[in-house]
Amino acid sequence: MDAKDDEGRTALHVLVSIPVNAGWYHGPTQKAAEVLIAKDIEINARDSDNKTALRIAVENGQEETAKLLHKHGAAENLDDNQKAEQKE
Repeated sequence: MDAKDDEGRTALHVLVSIPVNAGWYHGPTQKAAEVLIAKDIEINARDSDNKTALRIAVENGQEETAKLLHKHGAAENLDDNQKAEQKE
């Protein structure tokens, strides 16, 4: 479930990449996020821009999905560069 595309994005990253104000946004993404979380997707995975799904969800106005990610352990307090340094 941790497959990534060529930009390092997991399915969770792609899911939360839809801005709420986009004309083609069709509603909350929590249900799909719940499915991915239940399948043990890496909730704190970082893409090639060093962003987590939580950060992307917040940037795109997906507040309810961001709350869900946080509830399931998504890190919110680590600086992106700090987290990258911890991986090395």
